[in-house]
Formats: sequence, C-alpha cells, structure tokens
Amino acid sequence: MTRAECIERIARVRPRVAVVGDYMLDGWWTGRIERIAREAPVPVVALSEQRHVPGGAANTALTLASLGAHVLAVGSLGLDGAAEELRAHLIRAHVDVARLARVPGARTTTKVRVAVDDQLLLRLDRTQQGDWPSTARRALVAHTREALAGSDALLICDYGSALLDDTVVAAIAKLSRPPW
Repeated sequence: MTRAECIERIARVRPRVAVVGDYMLDGWWTGRIERIAREAPVPVVALSEQRHVPGGAANTALTLASLGAHVLAVGSLGLDGAAEELRAHLIRAHVDVARLARVPGARTTTKVRVAVDDQLLLRLDRTQQGDWPSTARRALVAHTREALAGSDALLICDYGSALLDDTVVAAIAKLSRPPW
C-alpha cells in the first residue's frame, strides 16, 4: 500500500486512536545576533518570532487528527499557561481532550528552542520536578481504560517524563483491549 493509499484509508475509515503519553508544548524562538553580551562572552539574540506548537504525544495526536483519525488524548498536564495553550491547539484540531488531566502542583513540560539563521543555539526545558503524584498515575490508567473502549488502536508516546513509569506501563498492558 502506498503512502497516499494509507492516508486515503485513514480519512475514509476515521479510526478511533487513543494516544497515551507525555504531552508537551514546544517553543521555537528565532532571531538574529547583533552583539555579544557585556556580562559574559555570549551572543545576544534579538527575538523576532516566538511560536509554540504541540510536542511529544500532542504532536502525534495532531498528526493523526490531520489525517482524519478521531483522536482521544490521554495524559497529564500541570495547571499552567502551557497546559491551556496546548489544550487550545488540540481542541482546534478536534482532538478529544476529555482524558487529558490537569494535575494541581504539576508542571506541563515545555521545550523552547532558540535559533538564529537556522542554527539552533540552545534549548530551554521546563519539566515536572520530581515524580508525578500517584493520583495522576492512577488517573492515567483509568483514563486509558476509558479511551480503549471503542478505540481501534492505542499509541503510547513515552518521552521519559516519569509519568509512564514501569508500574503504569504494566497496568496499561493488562487492560482489556479491542481485537486490533
């Protein structure tokens, strides 16, 4: 089957896909260098553009939705601006975010890349500090169970945020699944 045939089939069938994993917001900041800082021998980047796009499992969910799949997002976010922006991107793409839990005291992962003239200078990461609460892990498994009911496929996107630890993955593996 060709790539085009696969894309056409997804659009025709509209499979229900549960995407479980690490939802994050990626930032792409671009600019130009005009001088070196006085405080240290580092370039000063005059930012000309700052944009944020779904990353990690959110990027996968968006891609599947753009192909015509009905996507159910399953994961955990903090109660912060990054979570709200990420949810807004997903909702605009018609991704079901009902199982994308917001966890008090948690932080939504963000990864901001700073680039000049197509050269990546650095990446700034903000991630959850310490382990995710056990309530978030239990909710993830419960939400995965809900999402699997009536789903045609389960896709797991693990980017190492510690949410999908061995216990959670084992619990998800034990869930009853449709015959894929």
